[in-house]
Amino acid sequence: MQGLVEVMGLLHSALDLDGMLKAVVSGVRDALGYSMAAIRVLEEDGRMLHTAAVVGPPDATAAMQGRILPLSELAAEFDLADRDEDVYFVPWERLPDDIISTWVPEAPVAVGPDAWHPMDALYVTLNDGEGHLLGVLGVDLPANGLRPDARARQLLQLYARHAGLALQRTKMIDKQSRLVASLLAHQQESSATISTLTHDLKGPLTVILGHAGLAREDVADDTPLAHHLDGVLRGVYRMQTTIDDLLSQRDSVHDQPVQITDWERVDLAGVASELVTFSRVVADRQQLTLDLDLAVGEGDALVEGDRRQLVRAIDNLVTNALKYTPPGGRIVLSVGCDDDEVVVTCADNGLGIPLDEQQAVFETYGRAAQARAAGIEGSGLGLPSARRTVEAHGGTLTLDSSPGAGATFIVRLPRPPATGAESDQSTLTGSSQG
Repeated sequence: MQGLVEVMGLLHSALDLDGMLKAVVSGVRDALGYSMAAIRVLEEDGRMLHTAAVVGPPDATAAMQGRILPLSELAAEFDLADRDEDVYFVPWERLPDDIISTWVPEAPVAVGPDAWHPMDALYVTLNDGEGHLLGVLGVDLPANGLRPDARARQLLQLYARHAGLALQRTKMIDKQSRLVASLLAHQQESSATISTLTHDLKGPLTVILGHAGLAREDVADDTPLAHHLDGVLRGVYRMQTTIDDLLSQRDSVHDQPVQITDWERVDLAGVASELVTFSRVVADRQQLTLDLDLAVGEGDALVEGDRRQLVRAIDNLVTNALKYTPPGGRIVLSVGCDDDEVVVTCADNGLGIPLDEQQAVFETYGRAAQARAAGIEGSGLGLPSARRTVEAHGGTLTLDSSPGAGATFIVRLPRPPATGAESDQSTLTGSSQG
């Protein structure tokens, strides 16, 4: 009885469905004295039973594991059984001559009215707290070689009640886990959609804002055109605020590694040129110099990854530099290469970041104390997002900075292996030089 209590404790402590089912069949063997047990779980359609766990001789396990059995077939066998509450014993004498059994032990036929016969069958139903069927536990090969007496049936009944409740609990946990996984997948899909839309809107809005702002500076305040331009600027600012809110909401929820689904070859020199073109209008309005330095040849700055995500990551570095560099300052976006990596550098001569605060700017909502003291607005989400994106592409994002001397953010991304055509061209070039 002590062993039975311990086994029941294991049933109720199992946290996953597979673990609980294995505990049920193992408990039959270890505590109830049967050498073979199989648990069949009722599927969602309520018509089929799936053999989910088996313990016993290897040939029994091989024959029964994963087998699907119609509930109606088992119910017909139950009609032949001696029933004691939820326990069903089917003596072999009552079975039809043409019955086909999944597995029959190779054991000598015992003699006597109470002796267990290899074709005998013993089942107990597993029910939830309201009596609804969840599954059926079948047992075989009793250690004492006898058909179940009243005490053996009582023990099976007691065991089955606890096993049914444990099965109900773990099925609920399993269902909740699948639901949570589905919600997370949907949430990630929604986040990816938001990221795509916000990125596609952010660049054009930056251009509109820059040109509209420059035009407004050249128009007198008391003219109709000034009124219209002010309306355009208000609308663009409002859209930018909405985009920033969406990005902040996304990143605050998804502080986790970036998932990359669309791999392609991306020219980071082209990405840098595009970003400088878009951002130069903003730099001019803030009295900043934004320069591009490309120390690469055509096709040298190729990496593999998601272009949208890489554009967004580097754009975060440029936006960060524009935000924290005072008027009169200079920002340089550079692209270079070494043997194995493409290196993108965004350097400014702005506020700079003390060494003891540099790790914090890569943490969600982390910002340098000097930036907060200066009243510069920021969510503390851009740099952490950029680092997660770079790392998801197999690269690194590091910082070199000191107060008053500006900051240099360095992205290193692996260069892809040369294609067959590139390798052939390299070989031809080498041989001609030789």
